[in-house]
Amino acid sequence: MRRAIIIGGGLGGLTASIYLAHAGWQVQLLEKNKTLGGKLQQVNAAGFHFDLGPNTITMKHIFEQVFHDFYPINR
Repeated sequence: MRRAIIIGGGLGGLTASIYLAHAGWQVQLLEKNKTLGGKLQQVNAAGFHFDLGPNTITMKHIFEQVFHDFYPINR
């Protein structure tokens, strides 16, 4: 079995991990933060909500393709 180590659990690292795992690779994902998501992380404190990165994904078609590839609507 092929093995891969992905450094970074942001959008790119998560996407690469999904594609490799689906192709049969054994994937190890390393992330320095406590949670995955990179720019999609959020903080809720004292009743307030903060996005840690942009809340608009400028390349929406790329992420839609990932979901289409692995979670098709018509299964």
